[in-house]
Amino acid sequence: MLIEKLVQRVMSHKMDEQIRRIKEFAKTDVKQIKTLAAEVVRQAEEDWGIAFNSELKSDSMKESCTYCGSQVSIQQDHIIAKSKGGVATTPACKACNTSKGDKPLMTWFRWLRINDASRWKKIVAHNHGKKSVIASKIHLVRDE
Repeated sequence: MLIEKLVQRVMSHKMDEQIRRIKEFAKTDVKQIKTLAAEVVRQAEEDWGIAFNSELKSDSMKESCTYCGSQVSIQQDHIIAKSKGGVATTPACKACNTSKGDKPLMTWFRWLRINDASRWKKIVAHNHGKKSVIASKIHLVRDE
């Protein structure tokens, strides 16, 4: 009986030690993942000129459409359609978001240039002089 209790105690101690090691490893792994994720988000925000945590902004901080600059009916547009695996969003007015639908940016810009000239002109004017990835794509289509 005494030996059984000793064996149980030793096994319990070994299990506790292994659980502690696993938790320690998991914490390290999570820290590395969070660090990497923060760097990816920072780089994406810099490249695309968007904010991933825009839902944390107060109502007093009016957002404007990344594409045309409107401040009316702002939504979050998936830059790459959610249906196509996109996760990054940018503020967009309802008109731009609806018009874009699930089209890739360049396709949508070319479509606008032909089918909605007034919106296209607003978008070009709003992005004049900007250096974000979205603005550079607008400039490419404008100059075609």
